[in-house]
Amino acid sequence: MVGICSNIFGFLALPPLTGLHRIVCCVRGWQVIEIRDLRKVYRGGVEALRGVNLAVREGVCVGLVGPNGAGKTTTVRIVAGLLEPTSGVVRLFGKSVWEEPDAVLPKVGYAPDEYKMPDDLRVWEYLDYFGELFGLPKRRRVERIDHLLALVRLTAKRDLFIGQLSRGMKQRLMLARTLIHNPRLLLMDEPTSGLDPRSRAEVVDILRHLASTGKTMLVASNILYYLSGFCDSLAIMDHGRIVDCGTFEELSQKYCRERLLKIVVVRGIERVEQILSEEAGVRSFVIEGNVVQLRYGGGLGEIAGLNEKLVRAGVRICGVCEQARTLEEIFLRATD
Repeated sequence: MVGICSNIFGFLALPPLTGLHRIVCCVRGWQVIEIRDLRKVYRGGVEALRGVNLAVREGVCVGLVGPNGAGKTTTVRIVAGLLEPTSGVVRLFGKSVWEEPDAVLPKVGYAPDEYKMPDDLRVWEYLDYFGELFGLPKRRRVERIDHLLALVRLTAKRDLFIGQLSRGMKQRLMLARTLIHNPRLLLMDEPTSGLDPRSRAEVVDILRHLASTGKTMLVASNILYYLSGFCDSLAIMDHGRIVDCGTFEELSQKYCRERLLKIVVVRGIERVEQILSEEAGVRSFVIEGNVVQLRYGGGLGEIAGLNEKLVRAGVRICGVCEQARTLEEIFLRATD
């Protein structure tokens, strides 16, 4: 059972609807996504989702992270109304995706991992088609297309056929299509998959901009390092379950309690090994030339005390810095 995990950034893991468990929602603001005890079993008995519980409030960007096969795509497709769950509850804006799809799905923009685009349509025609599909009047479609092409940096490509675009350009066009009807909720499945570093950076920059405007977003990815740059919170998924959730800082403190310190020594490096070996908070250390790298279990006060011990022993220090923990390291520890 996944326990309640909440924070002021607006999402939490909810307990399943079994027995006498009662749901306690302690986030502030309007709840956009509510997933309770979601299960999906495919033919042959393959259990893709094993009781997923998650809630996301308005204006929050949540990264759904995990390896291939963790259940991310299945979760996003069910939330988007494209895949029927075996059991469980999915509500968007307080309404059931399956009981009232016409009331909720027009407010949703969905960008899949895999997609096909007609090569013989021009860029603007592609967006105009979907704008008309969503009922936008002609004048509004023209304004919206101009705005979105500028946002995804495709204004100069508006008259090109889609078949002339690169993979990265097509991905940005997909984002524009997802936004054509100005949805309140964005669901994105692996939005940077298969892109080269430059194209990936361009897409991430667009996602960062959308997050800064207050769009509610659920972004699924197994490429972890860029998510902490624009997601308010992260949900770690593995083997069909959400194993933990929180802000990057909260997860870092939970799974990476030791601090990674780098100490640059000007003089007295030969004295450092003995002092560190006797220091209770030092978990491990490596000395290479005049640089010391160590895992330290103490807080800032203890670090200052360690620095003072080294100085008193005649060690002259150029600087001490703490190295940042990575999302990859947090994920590996959370799913170990």
